[in-house]
Amino acid sequence: MTDQPTAPGNLAQTPTVPPPGGWTAITAGVLACLGSAYRLLSVVVLIVAILLLSDLDMAGETDKARTLFLVSIPVFSIIGALLLVGGVQMFRKKSSARPLIAIGAAIEIAYSVIELVAVEAIADADDSYYVIGSPLVVALAIVFPVATIILTLTAPTARWLDYHATPAQSDASVPTQRSKAPWIAGGAVGVVVLVLGALLLAGAASLGSSGTYSYDSIDDSCDLVDVSVLRTWAAAPRNAPEHREDKDGPTLGARLACNASYSTSGVYSTSSASLRMSADITGSLDDGPAFDSWKSVDSTTGSATSELSGLGERAYYAVRRLSKSDLEVKVVAVDDNLTVSVQITVHGSSLPSENELRAACRHQVELAMQRMPT
Repeated sequence: MTDQPTAPGNLAQTPTVPPPGGWTAITAGVLACLGSAYRLLSVVVLIVAILLLSDLDMAGETDKARTLFLVSIPVFSIIGALLLVGGVQMFRKKSSARPLIAIGAAIEIAYSVIELVAVEAIADADDSYYVIGSPLVVALAIVFPVATIILTLTAPTARWLDYHATPAQSDASVPTQRSKAPWIAGGAVGVVVLVLGALLLAGAASLGSSGTYSYDSIDDSCDLVDVSVLRTWAAAPRNAPEHREDKDGPTLGARLACNASYSTSGVYSTSSASLRMSADITGSLDDGPAFDSWKSVDSTTGSATSELSGLGERAYYAVRRLSKSDLEVKVVAVDDNLTVSVQITVHGSSLPSENELRAACRHQVELAMQRMPT
């Protein structure tokens, strides 16, 4: 019995490997593009916010928010660029998509944590500002980048990219050689971005440590002085003392003020006394304490100024006689980042001496410095 020749059409065919599914890769690409759009849109929003903050006063939060925004803009730009290029490369079935997307999403996660720490460090008790970096917001923010990383680095995504990267190779048993250069380059970019972000945000958190005195717990500036001293020259208050607190953030400092007025009405005459306290806490970006500028103003407005020793680092007093029945005395002192001015004006037919008013003003300045939080 002889063997029959095999027909050419009956030659054994090498079985082809079916293409792997690409749902994980496509989903990762979609999430990367959405993340990129979110971060690039955030850059535009932050730029607009910085321009608006230049004309607004947000009760002391303006400067801190601007600092955080300026740091976030370049970081968000890099994250957006990495995710955008990585998403496009994923749809083009290029293996370089995996390191680009993974590194961009990893930077997003790490920076979200850094942002939380920084905001907690620099925020005051303002809830609307604190929510920017609250744990709940950060947790929600990292869900999508975590999902993006998982889908990007999963084995089905790698097999899908390998299959389309080598279409002539049908034997799936032959491993594909992947270049490590994109991972190395992307990792280096990520490290640089995170280090810079951490350093800059740490610097933002430390803004305001420009001196000994603080103002955070001051809600009523009149608590710094004793307005009842005015009873020495007038019997009763005309109205409730007025106070003002302008807190412009740690880099721009604060201005505090208290005004009080007492009076005595008689049959033939009326006497009155008023107290004006001003306190300036220097910010880290200010040129220096307000002491020198205040002294310059007093010297050019007709007041007789003289140095005063034993009060703060430097001090002076100014005297101005407005009329025969009006006497104004002011004492100004500076200590570290705090400048305090107390002015007492007395009106009446019988005026106290300059020394008496100067001693009263000095005592109120000392009191304000003692009561100012440190």
